[in-house]
Amino acid sequence: MAITMQDVVEKHGDFAHGGDVEYGVKSWERAGFTPEEADAWLEARCFEAIDARRLADAGITPEQAAQTDEEIGGYVDTIGYKVANGDLSVERAKEAIGA
Repeated sequence: MAITMQDVVEKHGDFAHGGDVEYGVKSWERAGFTPEEADAWLEARCFEAIDARRLADAGITPEQAAQTDEEIGGYVDTIGYKVANGDLSVERAKEAIGA
């Protein structure tokens, strides 16, 4: 049985939908991701579909976004999280992964 976007969003809980599953599903679909792609971005801790799209459009993969960054924001987390959280620009993310 194929995984659906709702399956993915529900799997990642509030992190993926902020309490509104329907909104979460629609945001990932509007950003043009398949359920499998959305799952990879959420695994990289990039919780905003629009920021995952910005990273993907810049040539950054979910695997690269899953790398941790210790220098930006004064905390350790993934590059994807820091972009989605507004603590790291896409341009700086590219520098952090060496792209």
